[in-house]
Amino acid sequence: MRFAATTLAAAVAAAAVILPAPAVEARGIFGLSARRAGNSFGLQNLDPRGDVTSFPLSIPRGGSPAVVGETDEDRPVEETLYLPGLLDATLAKKTAPISAKADSTVYISSKKAKELKVKSGQIVGVIGRRRRAAYATVETKKVSSGAAEVSRNLGNNLRIRDGDKIKVVKLGSDEADEEATGDMRLMASQPSTAESATLSPIEDSYNELVATEGGDEISDEEIMDRFVVPYLDLEDGDNTVLLKKGHV
Repeated sequence: MRFAATTLAAAVAAAAVILPAPAVEARGIFGLSARRAGNSFGLQNLDPRGDVTSFPLSIPRGGSPAVVGETDEDRPVEETLYLPGLLDATLAKKTAPISAKADSTVYISSKKAKELKVKSGQIVGVIGRRRRAAYATVETKKVSSGAAEVSRNLGNNLRIRDGDKIKVVKLGSDEADEEATGDMRLMASQPSTAESATLSPIEDSYNELVATEGGDEISDEEIMDRFVVPYLDLEDGDNTVLLKKGHV
């Protein structure tokens, strides 16, 4: 029994010598092991001599993997799609005069007009939100090259607010789709000339006007003289106005 105990003790001692040190298992692939201290992460390089070299592991926000040793200059630059006709909309002041001309005009800078290859007086398409579109005449003024100014009525028709994006499109250009539907069909060709037009007041607006003026009916002639003729202002210019059905 004494001999057996001695042999067992020797075997245990031998096993302790033969078992590898835990540090070997901690090396991981290529001799690197993970290290964590508090909220920081890093790697340790364990060389055969037992020296430990630590360096931090940078994990960029957003979850994209980082390559060790990579710098900002080494990373590929993402290209941004540039659309010259996509502009920041600015709505005219509430005190601005209301007229058919103002409601069918888009103001852009002369630099932007040159870039889009359009000139003052030229009719273009203006696209707002939800595929709403309208015709407008280009006029140049002192505004930012990335901005366009339109009237509040045109803004309402295009479903846009101050700071929203609008797109100015040259009619019949490659950007226009001849097979498009709805308002987008306007972009494919120049507007037609109408010899006559029928203007019908919206019932709610008419009833509100009658109510504010005492409840008496307003004749068609009075509506023409008080509202339609001043709005169209045919005497100022070439006796033509640019209108889209439903936008008056």
